Amino acid sequence: MTLAHRLCFKGKTAVVTGGSKGIGAAICKGFAESGATVIVADIDHSAGLALAEQIGGRFAELDVTSNAACRALAEAEAADIVVANAGIVNNVATADAELQDFQRVVNVNLNGVFNTLQAEYRKNKPPNTSEPPHENTDNHGTLTVRRLPIFHPPTV
Repeated sequence: MTLAHRLCFKGKTAVVTGGSKGIGAAICKGFAESGATVIVADIDHSAGLALAEQIGGRFAELDVTSNAACRALAEAEAADIVVANAGIVNNVATADAELQDFQRVVNVNLNGVFNTLQAEYRKNKPPNTSEPPHENTDNHGTLTVRRLPIFHPPTV
């Protein structure tokens, strides 16, 4: 029995950024196998749409470097689970890399996570208050915002 079959996410909606390929695609497939409705959120339209169709999910085109785009997705989807997975690599030696290449990696890999999670925090913030949403982190790495699991690595 696989881990995906031992977990049950039936009735839950999972948004996975960077979900069209690699680790993101594997996460999307795992959630789908465990019963979740999966939103494959990615900048790669064709690969994201193909995966969403393959797993019976939905596709949302998303550039995680855009705070506005992340907010729009958070408002459009009632996510129970959000995995901020989008990331890129620059396969160039540091001595040969251009600054804009490094900045692009930081913008996607760091700012993209911030944009994705901030959008969910703001959506789930209690109305008419300056208080941040309740945050709770357990020893398994789960970050919960008002019962919204942001990331939970599987335990085996």
